[in-house]
Amino acid sequence: MLLLTPADDDEPDGAKERRFQLAVFRGPGMVVTRIPLQAACLGARPFHALLVCGKGPEAVAPDGARASPAADQAAEQFLRVAEPPSHDKWMATPDLKAMYAVGCKKKLEEFLKAAKGKVQELVKPMPKDTGNGPDALKELFQIGSEPAARPDQPKVIPGECLVDAAGRWVVTEARIRLKPRKSARKVFPAVFFLAETGGGSPVRWLTLEAVKDCQATADGQGLEVPAGVREVRFRGVTDPATHPIPAADSCVLIDIKKLVELTVEAKA
Repeated sequence: MLLLTPADDDEPDGAKERRFQLAVFRGPGMVVTRIPLQAACLGARPFHALLVCGKGPEAVAPDGARASPAADQAAEQFLRVAEPPSHDKWMATPDLKAMYAVGCKKKLEEFLKAAKGKVQELVKPMPKDTGNGPDALKELFQIGSEPAARPDQPKVIPGECLVDAAGRWVVTEARIRLKPRKSARKVFPAVFFLAETGGGSPVRWLTLEAVKDCQATADGQGLEVPAGVREVRFRGVTDPATHPIPAADSCVLIDIKKLVELTVEAKA
């Protein structure tokens, strides 16, 4: 059973720390682990998610709502055997391998992957443009002085994104894919804090570090890309002084603010 609910604005700090997580249960009240989904659900409103397995539905489902109590009991037994003594994850324990058929570990991994995928599907932002959402933001992204044709626009593929102890969004190993050009370019990745209405507030980078096939610009807000490069990698940390709201209460969108072609003067 997968349960999903929006986070409340006035919930206590302890609950806020558990936003964007999939809490995995088996048996009434038995939290096995929490799976972070913040990086996989960029742009989503804050939420709480529960994956209630085995006999866990007894605590949350009305009497008679469960389709097969016998199946629940079998799942409870399987998952209990898949737990190490610490009871903090599901894995291929020696008992699991001894008691169940070959391939049981793969089935367990596929089950958790399917649950994470369903959460992503349910919380992903609607693609419809409501007038001030991400689609409207994209109309503001300029390539040089004129809007570029959509096939030429760079594409950002976020790496792992998380909020650190200092209250900053940390983006690691993000990638930008570009159409190769004969001249060098400057590309300026931007971070937007998203509001519930879909609008976004840009924030500055505290640090922007080139990782592969590029170098940071002098102002620390962009990347210099050599000619012929198809993909660059970078990591960055947002500047808390420019955050409109606490990072832990936000979702972010990473996109390209501007891309500038660098012309090379011909030698006499």
